[in-house]
Amino acid sequence: METKKAKKKVRLTPCPSYDIAGTESWLQRMAEDGWLLVPESIFGIWATFVERGPGDTRPVRYRLDAAQEPTGWIFGSSRPDEEKVAAFHEMGWEYVTFHGEFYVYRSFDPEAEELNTDPAVQALALKKVGSRMKSQLGTLIFWMVIYPLFGLFGNLWMAALTIGTGFFLAFTLSFLLSVAGNLRGILQLRKVKKQLQAGQPLTRPANPEKKKRRYRIYWVADLLLTVLWIGMAVGYGMADLDGAFTHPLGEYLDEIPVPTMASLSAEGQVEYDDWMDRGNGTVEVHRDWLLGSFYSITENGTFVMPDGTEFNGGLYVDYIETTSPWVARQMAREYVRFDKWKNFWDYLWGNSRYTDLSLSDLGVDYAAAYTEYFPTVVLAEGNQVVHLYFYDVNDSVNYLDLAQIYADALKGQQPQ
Repeated sequence: METKKAKKKVRLTPCPSYDIAGTESWLQRMAEDGWLLVPESIFGIWATFVERGPGDTRPVRYRLDAAQEPTGWIFGSSRPDEEKVAAFHEMGWEYVTFHGEFYVYRSFDPEAEELNTDPAVQALALKKVGSRMKSQLGTLIFWMVIYPLFGLFGNLWMAALTIGTGFFLAFTLSFLLSVAGNLRGILQLRKVKKQLQAGQPLTRPANPEKKKRRYRIYWVADLLLTVLWIGMAVGYGMADLDGAFTHPLGEYLDEIPVPTMASLSAEGQVEYDDWMDRGNGTVEVHRDWLLGSFYSITENGTFVMPDGTEFNGGLYVDYIETTSPWVARQMAREYVRFDKWKNFWDYLWGNSRYTDLSLSDLGVDYAAAYTEYFPTVVLAEGNQVVHLYFYDVNDSVNYLDLAQIYADALKGQQPQ
């Protein structure tokens, strides 16, 4: 006779794993409704249950036991120590699966002794779990905040402009939700630990699903934001690889708001270097709905300046049109800060190539000049920013002349 296969169903969990009493009560309510947690199953934001057999009305108790080691299917342990499993089995408790930082046990024997009867021992076990959660929080903050900031040297405005403020907003909100969830878990475990140290037993709620709406809104929002910012990052990377942002300068038909080599040339002609991958240079363009537009122009060649000076080298210009003068000034200062600190260790040990250069009054809101590897000028006027650096093999072009030309351009004056 063919045996009927037991039914299974998946249910979203109504509370986080660190809500020990709530999780235990929910599992017991599911058992009362005829459903048992499937052994060795994934138990996270959802849990898988199997239908109880006909006539199975045994009372069921579930208990969460704090894991003394990191748990996980890949990088942690998915089962407790076998000796502990065997000892608990002799007491009438069977191991089911793990949930977060806890192992889940089940007993059908109403006379079975409780797993943990010593509150002090329970408190010590929870202290270890709390320490691991603090370590996880520290790791989260390091990899999602400190490491990116160190890699960008605080260059957040430019990163937000090129990648998009939508990505940064989604990333920031996702990070804050993750931190809030972790902190809530740490505080909850601290509260339970103090309760146990005071000799008070855990109070298991009669209706563990009462708070499920708030918890599910939290993890759904966290999941959607995480998927959103990862999708945006992948989309940006693929678009960048496909060359969606970078165009040959000769094929770019829209107006470029700042002088190029051709507009600086007295004759309007430039002899571009043959080794340039895209002939007469490139322009990289990014537009952001909140921060503005960004142009990065790269050119290498030879031309004659209006004063008869021959320029033979490379000219690299970033132009940003922001949504406000305040943002423009912040971006200008960020350029200077980035160039000063990008060789952090050289700067720290006094071996930095960064040297401030003098500038006359250019009549703009912000101006700075320095040499890092090459002479560099940073300007801000109104809601516009220019960052340029150059090299001239003849060493005949002065940074002061270029600073004045680009300052005039920001003020709407054509190069003379």
